[in-house]
Amino acid sequence: MNPIRSLLAATDFSDDGINACRRAARLAREQGAGLELLHVVSGSSLALLRGFFPDAATSIAGNAQKALENLGAELATDGFAVKATVREGAITTEVLAAMPRADLLVVGARGSNPLRDLMLGTTAERLLARATGPALVVKQPPRDSYRRVLAPIDFSRFSATVLTAAATLAPEAEIQVCHAFDLPFEGKLWLAGVADDEINRYRAEARRQALAGIRQLVDGLPALAGRTSLPAVTRGDPARVILDQEALYKPDLIVIGKQGRSALEEFLLGSVTRHVLADSKCDVLVVNAR
Repeated sequence: MNPIRSLLAATDFSDDGINACRRAARLAREQGAGLELLHVVSGSSLALLRGFFPDAATSIAGNAQKALENLGAELATDGFAVKATVREGAITTEVLAAMPRADLLVVGARGSNPLRDLMLGTTAERLLARATGPALVVKQPPRDSYRRVLAPIDFSRFSATVLTAAATLAPEAEIQVCHAFDLPFEGKLWLAGVADDEINRYRAEARRQALAGIRQLVDGLPALAGRTSLPAVTRGDPARVILDQEALYKPDLIVIGKQGRSALEEFLLGSVTRHVLADSKCDVLVVNAR
């Protein structure tokens, strides 16, 4: 992940959307970066409204601009400047078009229409499926800087990218590396009559190799020097292991890679990333594995 010099916070003025702007402002100050707030007014809805109530349509667009500027003024303390931009169009299209202006997109986990989120997926999820850069999904009010980060890795060539992103976004945080492993053909070993002791040794060796791999990876990243806690290596489904570790470690941020194994999984963010986004309690930074 590149150094953060500019952030884009997209908001619909929902609670999570406001929290996203506040977290983005805190991060911008910490990183010495610029901040742009973006609100998109539905172009199709305004077009319909203009046909019946043109003055009301104009008022809605103007009120949105005023509300965003007021939020920017609230966040722009101590000489910290915030740009406020309102666009008319399709939400996903307009946010994706603005992303090249920023090093990090910040969005709220849930929007102002829970029923639409339930039926069609959240705007955040639709954005992340198509985003090429890193995106932070905010779920909690930003009471402090990030202090505890959970970083799940799978030992793919993108694992270093995930850990580097964690170190970049949360430069003062403790980072716990997490890995979920399975045992190839374990079920067939049971059926083949392999003794319990042998299978247990097989599990222990897999865990030992994973721990050694984590140590080697961390040692190769200077930004992580002295910042990692004891790693968590657990046998099981990756999404379940990550969520269980969140409950134990209590991080305020999870950093995870967006890496689907197929075109369909990539469109859906990958099953593990999607489950973590849906069921985690803390904020989630999604790093594009590409």
